[in-house]
Amino acid sequence: MYAVASSTEALLVTLSAREVLGFLHQRGDLAHAPSTEDDARRQLLEIFADEAANMMAAGTIRLLVHTLSHLLLRGLDDGQIGFAEASLAEWLVAETLTFAIYANTVKDFTLGSLWTLLTDRTLSWLRSAVDTTVRCENDPICYQHDPRSCERCVYLTFGCRLFNTELDRKVLYEFLLARDVLAHGR
Repeated sequence: MYAVASSTEALLVTLSAREVLGFLHQRGDLAHAPSTEDDARRQLLEIFADEAANMMAAGTIRLLVHTLSHLLLRGLDDGQIGFAEASLAEWLVAETLTFAIYANTVKDFTLGSLWTLLTDRTLSWLRSAVDTTVRCENDPICYQHDPRSCERCVYLTFGCRLFNTELDRKVLYEFLLARDVLAHGR
């Protein structure tokens, strides 16, 4: 194994366990929804501790976290932050509802581009990801495909250690719809 140390910048995103498990309960993947974030985190650990018994819930969580990671990463490929999609990568820890998007570089400096994104463009970036969840340039073909993902909406050129598997815009769309994000644009 070869490794290269790098000082880089990253965005770390962690989803609410209560919201995600509430969604899984609505889908019928879980028997009950936790009432607090702490209870939800505990239940999340239980799901992945016995993944064989919780295959549907664990699979949906992986799809949700991985797809959101891709859509947010692809949303940065608009030329406004200084990185192209191919120079960014993801790091996934679905078991904690966490992913990181980082500049995949071997340079010893950072541009501060991701900080600029957070301070100046967060809302437009998130709206772009929501729009991509709803529409793809290959629709209706992509929309009718199962899973609902393709090279025009979700796939990454570089930076996905799972080689663009375990992705589905439909699951993310259902999550956003259930959380009322699509109706209110939040």
